[in-house]
Amino acid sequence: MLLALLAILVAGSGTGSIAGRVTTAPTCPVEQEGHPCPPRPYAAHVTASAGGREVAAADAADDGRYRMEVPAGDYTVCADPRSGSSFPRQECRDAHVDAGRDTEVDLVMDSGIRGASGGGGGPPRAERPPIVSDPIPFPARRKYEMRLYARRHYGLDRYTLVHPHVIVEHVTATSTYRATWNTFASDAPDPELHERPGTCSHFVVDPAGQIHQLVPLGLMCRHAVGLNWTAIGIEHVGLSDGQVMGDRAQLAASLKLTCWLRSRYGIALRNVIGHNESLSSPYHHERVARLRHQTHGDMRHATMTRYRAALRRACAA
Repeated sequence: MLLALLAILVAGSGTGSIAGRVTTAPTCPVEQEGHPCPPRPYAAHVTASAGGREVAAADAADDGRYRMEVPAGDYTVCADPRSGSSFPRQECRDAHVDAGRDTEVDLVMDSGIRGASGGGGGPPRAERPPIVSDPIPFPARRKYEMRLYARRHYGLDRYTLVHPHVIVEHVTATSTYRATWNTFASDAPDPELHERPGTCSHFVVDPAGQIHQLVPLGLMCRHAVGLNWTAIGIEHVGLSDGQVMGDRAQLAASLKLTCWLRSRYGIALRNVIGHNESLSSPYHHERVARLRHQTHGDMRHATMTRYRAALRRACAA
């Protein structure tokens, strides 16, 4: 009776919890098919902040697991190295906590094994731009579908995105953000290849310059044939390359987001590519023969030459 009363009091107190596991990756310089490099647990210092104020903190155990009790609300959860060194790099994720519920937040920190610049001239550290969390459903079923897709197309037995090497810029070919979100959320077989999981992108930048995050960076997303295994996807709401490049607010937000992602993962400027440039990437890998030369028409090389020039200036600022 006393335990039941206590449970009611706790549930009514408006608190929930953030729990998860901290790991570091990559764990080898190059990941090759048949030689997996699984992430390793890391005893990081984990914090939960709201409105720029630290609300809770915990030290992860040797197995990387941690737990924090917090009031219901929205938080930025960050894992920091306990040694005070630069590596592994800080990793942050946004999280929403409901009263009386656990919110799982797993954090993968960059181990630095591939160098501070990822072996490709990464930029100076960039600040994280304002990002609105608007996740599409990505339940266990969709993760299973993504795992099967990765097996078929890349020979990888995982649905996670581990230390990405490439950022792919896209144009949605839709006129509204909500239409894009609905397409990605449906998990319907794509109209071109007719397989699941449905297409998606990690981020969408709308014409007003608002950045929306739809998928956690730790999950693989279907947005570029041959590159999903190692690429972050950024969609821009619009109908053409020219429309996106001519929208100052949208372009400025896109550059800030891409600078931050380059800094966070040590991605070289040359590995920021347009969807139309996918076949030229050294990371392009496709096991299905009929798809090895498949690409799309958005964000062409001429567009990306301009975009990368603007990105070089923006990241150096």
